[in-house]
Amino acid sequence: IQSPHSGAHRLEVYNLQGQLVRRYQWESAGGLQQIPLTKADLAGAGVYTYQLWLGERRQSGKFIVVGEKSMFIFLEPQD
Repeated sequence: IQSPHSGAHRLEVYNLQGQLVRRYQWESAGGLQQIPLTKADLAGAGVYTYQLWLGERRQSGKFIVVGEKSMFIFLEPQD
Protein backbone atom coordinates (compact mmCIF):
# COMPACT_ATOMS: atom_id res chain seq x y z
CA ILE A 1 0.00 0.00 0.00
CA GLN A 2 1.39 3.39 -0.95
CA SER A 3 0.09 6.01 1.47
CA PRO A 4 0.73 9.74 1.25
CA HIS A 5 -0.94 10.11 4.67
CA SER A 6 0.61 9.81 8.10
CA GLY A 7 -1.27 8.76 11.22
CA ALA A 8 -3.58 5.89 12.10
CA HIS A 9 -4.26 3.37 9.34
CA ARG A 10 -6.67 0.44 9.37
CA LEU A 11 -7.53 -2.47 7.07
CA GLU A 12 -10.66 -4.55 7.66
CA VAL A 13 -11.36 -7.69 5.61
CA TYR A 14 -14.88 -9.15 5.37
CA ASN A 15 -16.31 -12.33 3.88
CA LEU A 16 -19.28 -12.11 1.51
CA GLN A 17 -21.68 -12.57 4.43
CA GLY A 18 -20.38 -9.27 5.83
CA GLN A 19 -18.56 -10.87 8.77
CA LEU A 20 -15.26 -9.32 9.83
CA VAL A 21 -12.50 -11.84 9.10
CA ARG A 22 -9.39 -9.81 9.93
CA ARG A 23 -8.51 -6.32 11.19
CA TYR A 24 -5.10 -4.67 11.06
CA GLN A 25 -4.34 -1.33 12.71
CA TRP A 26 -1.04 0.55 12.62
CA GLU A 27 0.55 3.99 12.81
CA SER A 28 2.46 5.23 9.81
CA ALA A 29 4.55 8.19 8.73
CA GLY A 30 3.32 7.60 5.16
CA GLY A 31 5.08 5.95 2.24
CA LEU A 32 5.11 2.32 1.23
CA GLN A 33 3.43 -0.03 3.71
CA GLN A 34 3.32 -3.83 3.69
CA ILE A 35 0.56 -5.79 5.38
CA PRO A 36 1.34 -9.44 6.17
CA LEU A 37 -1.97 -10.83 4.86
CA THR A 38 -1.89 -14.54 4.03
CA LYS A 39 -4.49 -17.14 3.13
CA ALA A 40 -4.04 -18.55 6.65
CA ASP A 41 -5.31 -15.21 8.04
CA LEU A 42 -8.54 -15.64 6.09
CA ALA A 43 -11.14 -18.39 5.85
CA GLY A 44 -9.50 -19.92 2.77
CA ALA A 45 -10.03 -19.28 -0.92
CA GLY A 46 -12.91 -17.06 -2.00
CA VAL A 47 -14.06 -13.51 -2.55
CA TYR A 48 -13.53 -10.90 0.18
CA THR A 49 -14.31 -7.23 0.57
CA TYR A 50 -12.11 -4.71 2.34
CA GLN A 51 -12.27 -1.28 3.91
CA LEU A 52 -8.97 0.59 4.06
CA TRP A 53 -8.50 3.80 6.03
CA LEU A 54 -5.34 5.82 5.37
CA GLY A 55 -5.60 8.69 7.80
CA GLU A 56 -9.03 10.19 7.08
CA ARG A 57 -9.22 8.72 3.56
CA ARG A 58 -11.30 5.55 3.07
CA GLN A 59 -11.15 3.11 0.20
CA SER A 60 -13.12 -0.10 -0.30
CA GLY A 61 -12.99 -2.90 -2.80
CA LYS A 62 -12.96 -6.64 -3.40
CA PHE A 63 -10.28 -9.25 -3.86
CA ILE A 64 -10.18 -12.93 -4.68
CA VAL A 65 -7.98 -15.55 -3.05
CA VAL A 66 -7.34 -18.54 -5.34
CA GLY A 67 -5.23 -21.68 -5.49
CA GLU A 68 -2.81 -23.46 -3.24
CA LYS A 69 -0.21 -20.70 -3.56
CA SER A 70 -2.57 -18.12 -2.01
CA MET A 71 -2.70 -15.84 -5.03
CA PHE A 72 -4.51 -12.59 -4.30
CA ILE A 73 -6.27 -10.81 -7.17
CA PHE A 74 -7.33 -7.26 -6.29
CA LEU A 75 -10.26 -5.87 -8.21
CA GLU A 76 -10.74 -2.15 -8.89
CA PRO A 77 -11.42 -0.10 -5.73
CA GLN A 78 -15.07 0.88 -5.34
CA ASP A 79 -14.45 4.41 -3.94
